Amino acid sequence: AGVAGGTRAPAARTYALVELLATGPQPPTWFVSHSWADPVASMVKKVREHARLKGYGADTALWVCAYANNQHELADAIPEHAPTSETAFAKSINRSQGVLALPDAKGIYFTRAWCAFETAMALSADRDDFPYEVAAADPEDVNKVHVLVDGLGTGDVDADDKAK
Repeated sequence: AGVAGGTRAPAARTYALVELLATGPQPPTWFVSHSWADPVASMVKKVREHARLKGYGADTALWVCAYANNQHELADAIPEHAPTSETAFAKSINRSQGVLALPDAKGIYFTRAWCAFETAMALSADRDDFPYEVAAADPEDVNKVHVLVDGLGTGDVDADDKAK
């Protein structure tokens, strides 16, 4: 910000990426828990496979921290001295319909405190219909994704059909 005529110009407003792309509010359908240990392309591949199995489309809102939080104003997402229940992460998990975990091939996901927090929030949710699902790349073929879903995916006839 420059100085013009002795007054300082107002600072430019910063945005979260979703604020620049969305046409309106997007309550999260799925909270995506990840550690950033994988490339974004791997994350996208896992989410796409989950979407295919679950049958959701373009109207499904995924909450991903780097895109949902304003990276220039992280104090808004993680207020200092506030309980963890007041973070954007906890609030988004509570508003979502489930959590999709995206562990990386090296297991770094399982060493990250925030991933453990998100997993604990999901598994302790006081809702019977709150799924915690996992999408992971095959360790021997990174182009193949395995997804663990709660219940049946689209195309499954019954539980016995999953074994085929």
